[in-house]
Amino acid sequence: MNTKGTSLAALTLLSGLSVLAFTACSSTTTWKEYSSTEGKYSVSMPGSPKEQTQPLPLPNGSSLDMKLAQLDLGKEAFVVAFVDFPGNQKPTAPVQTLLAASIKGAVTQSINGTISNEKETQVNGVPCRQFQATGKYKSIDASMSGTYCFTGNRLYQVFAIGENTGKTFTEKADKYLASFKITK
Repeated sequence: MNTKGTSLAALTLLSGLSVLAFTACSSTTTWKEYSSTEGKYSVSMPGSPKEQTQPLPLPNGSSLDMKLAQLDLGKEAFVVAFVDFPGNQKPTAPVQTLLAASIKGAVTQSINGTISNEKETQVNGVPCRQFQATGKYKSIDASMSGTYCFTGNRLYQVFAIGENTGKTFTEKADKYLASFKITK
């Protein structure tokens, strides 16, 4: 994809910028609905996320604004990120190919991991791709589950990453990902 200097490499950078450290802290179990008017999405998280904007560097030296809502609970984190690519040009590669490449880059950069399950899906009619992966963050066994979606010129990255604690983390990640909705 080359949209005014935007490349597939830029897509794979998104999650690399969102790598979270696993530190000791208490977690909360109160699930709360979070909505972003600007991002046009809603999601349920086990707490209140922190909003921030990070620059996404592009190969041509410019950057785009990546908007994040991130909840870091220490041994697990829940992140929604989106970025709007400029212009009305559409990707030349199929959307699922772009999403698969973005996921692969994110899993490699975040947990140096292996994707164990990946499939095409939709959220509110928008083409998406779900995945599950395992790997390591520093010396800690880590799991990552997510849904990436692309509509118009917007890429959404919705993922949970955490210490590989088995069923408990998987259930939270599944609940989180199932709650993600793209609004109009």
